[in-house]
Amino acid sequence: MPGLDLGQARHPGPGRALKDRTPPLVRNACCNSGSGANIRKADLKAEDKTDRPGFDINNFTMRGWQECERACAGESQCGGWSYARAGVQGPQGRCWIKSRAPNPVVNPGIVSGVKWKPRSVRID
Repeated sequence: MPGLDLGQARHPGPGRALKDRTPPLVRNACCNSGSGANIRKADLKAEDKTDRPGFDINNFTMRGWQECERACAGESQCGGWSYARAGVQGPQGRCWIKSRAPNPVVNPGIVSGVKWKPRSVRID
């Protein structure tokens, strides 16, 4: 395909291509695209005006999204978090700890994030 680097691609069918190597991470103002092997902890930033509804395992009042992000980092089962600003779900801010990172949805009263987890490394 013109203008599209598929590496050493094989075409198993219409609209599909298998690659024999992992493509590099592609960054732009919207998002990062590529393999999880190329994502670093520094690449994951808080997502303002973004909710990640679902997969809730705990919720509690909190003063700010930074505290919510730290609570997720300290919870082994956490895969993502959402923080509802004060006044959105009650008079105080509320942190929602998630078992995984649900798909993002635009919501002006919420800040969300995805927990970085190092990739598994084979022992053998």
